[in-house]
Amino acid sequence: MIRTSQININYANKNKIDQLDCFCKEAVRVINLYIDILWEQKEFNSKFVKDKVDTWLSARMQQCLGKQALEIVKSQRKKKNKTKPVFKRHSFNLDSRFVKIEQDVNSFDIWITLTSLGNRLKIVLPGKKHKHFNKFSGWKLKKSIRLRCVNGKYYVDVYFEKPPKNKKKFGKELGLDVGYKKLIATSDYKTYGHEMESVYEKISR
Repeated sequence: MIRTSQININYANKNKIDQLDCFCKEAVRVINLYIDILWEQKEFNSKFVKDKVDTWLSARMQQCLGKQALEIVKSQRKKKNKTKPVFKRHSFNLDSRFVKIEQDVNSFDIWITLTSLGNRLKIVLPGKKHKHFNKFSGWKLKKSIRLRCVNGKYYVDVYFEKPPKNKKKFGKELGLDVGYKKLIATSDYKTYGHEMESVYEKISR
């Protein structure tokens, strides 16, 4: 079971916001370059992208964005849409290779550090917990995020994971059949609700 919570990271200073702007602009360009390559090569069934493009972003980041481009292309083909997609949304899925999340450090109770972006760029972004975030205090905080820019404002979606409850490992299976005269009959030959026929007769009067 996975749940998402949004963190506002617009508390960052202007320099950090400018760095985010620079990264996002280049990331959008790179994703569209990969879409062009995949569309031209008709690579719709691959699991990853081998090609490199001309960019200052790191090889790891290129691989990450290439994967996102591949998912976009596959989605377009699944819809049987023959028009090449164009990536315009500033939304990027970043895994643990690029993300470090720290909590309760100082005045800001959550810090998100982005690394391995390229050109030795490292962006440390402050955020604040809120009621919805704290709702998942007993859950495991995953190391991957989604970085989004909406109307010039930046947000990070963090993911919480909770393992499913253990299924009952003892006892026996029981089949049930619902009937008219006998409400329930079980696979071990027991019946329940014998009085239901008289109830039906009263209702029908």
